[in-house]
Amino acid sequence: MKHHILLFAVALLAAACESEQSASYFEAARLPVESASVSYFPAAGGTGVITITTTESLTVTSDQPWCRPVNTSVATPSSTAASTAGNGATAPAAGTTTPPPAAADAPRTVITVAVDTTASLSERTALITITAGDRKAYLPVTQGPVSIALEADALAFSAKGGSNAVAVQSPVRLTASSDQPWCRVAVEADRVTVTTDVNATMNLSRDATVTVRAGERARQISVNQRPPSLEFAPVPAELVAGASALKLYYECTFPIACTPLDPWIEASVAGDTITFTMTANPNMSDSRQGTVTVTGGPFESNVTLVQRPLIVDYIPDPDANDAQAFMNLKNYNNTTSRYKAVHMSPALQAIWDRLAAFCETIPITLSEFRVEAPRSSYKYSFVVYFLEGTTGRAYYWNSTNGFSTPSGGDPLHDVVANVSGYSYSSGFDATQRAAITGHEAYLALREFCIAATGLAIIQESSRFWLRGRADPALWIEFAPW
Repeated sequence: MKHHILLFAVALLAAACESEQSASYFEAARLPVESASVSYFPAAGGTGVITITTTESLTVTSDQPWCRPVNTSVATPSSTAASTAGNGATAPAAGTTTPPPAAADAPRTVITVAVDTTASLSERTALITITAGDRKAYLPVTQGPVSIALEADALAFSAKGGSNAVAVQSPVRLTASSDQPWCRVAVEADRVTVTTDVNATMNLSRDATVTVRAGERARQISVNQRPPSLEFAPVPAELVAGASALKLYYECTFPIACTPLDPWIEASVAGDTITFTMTANPNMSDSRQGTVTVTGGPFESNVTLVQRPLIVDYIPDPDANDAQAFMNLKNYNNTTSRYKAVHMSPALQAIWDRLAAFCETIPITLSEFRVEAPRSSYKYSFVVYFLEGTTGRAYYWNSTNGFSTPSGGDPLHDVVANVSGYSYSSGFDATQRAAITGHEAYLALREFCIAATGLAIIQESSRFWLRGRADPALWIEFAPW
């Protein structure tokens, strides 16, 4: 029995020694790879680098012709890598053996691997094998499938046709085709140009498909062309008050004609542009609207032009002191000048209308807006006047110092109301006061009158205008009470 136990122990010891010898052999058979950048390549291919820590002679092979070693060089601590191919020598072919470095050289060898471009829809793999004596290293290489990136996959054309270019990114040469004869394609480097003919099919749009190919990969661009029509570029909401011209781009496959319906407008056509010429608007406070009828084949459309009032663009007389005249304006023989708003610009009228609509819910009637100079101990006051039944109520924005000139302003025309206090007449209860003074339209009207940017004062005979310096579209016309 003791004899059997002894034999078993000897057998175990022998097996353990054999296992240790196998592990040591396996470790010794591994070729150390310091770094590698060859695991994945895009379809465009490229080059990667493998660095091996060894002083031995290397043999490098690949199992695929599209993935191959193209250069091997030795790097030393005291010098940069010296490429045999880069020095004019022929690069070693796959499977060749490089001479071992001298004993004084550093133990690193750099291998460059090149991967060709692929046109395949499928991913592909290769295996790089590096051998140094009885040691080996295996490095798998994967290359992704071919791809196509389109700048746009849909194009829209007017009935007049034309050309549009689409940028395309792909690693292989491009081809393109169209499934409709009226839609043609051309390929140049990294772009595809799509050209459409004139569409003469009334009331019908038409479609085509452009197919772009790169190797086995294909992408499509949908093309739509609108039917014949008469279309215009956007018309400005308002035109300047002075004499001016507006050029308007149009699209129509038929010759067009223009007929102005108002004597202050003329129209002419050149190429794909209509030019509208307007005389100056003589109205200080009122915009005017005109119409031009445009016809092209079976189509007819009206173009509406709105010319803003002269007050928006008016430049005051540089020799007239409108600010002083505004303060000196008297109504009959009264010591207090009262002049009320008789006309507001559309933008300011919208603010007034919002306030009036709100007041009806209190209920109070928003009656008028006026200016008093002087009033009581104040040189100048803006007054918002209300009626509750037959009883008047008023809010005052009072100015002790009258007007001053804003920074960068003209003292003859540009003013800031130096409001030093706010007051209201008797009759308003606390709820009414809070509701009115907190309303956005009330605050907007107040901001117009006393904004730090100031107002421009314009006088024409006994008529005055207060115009916003920051926004000339905001203005009020005043007349004597």
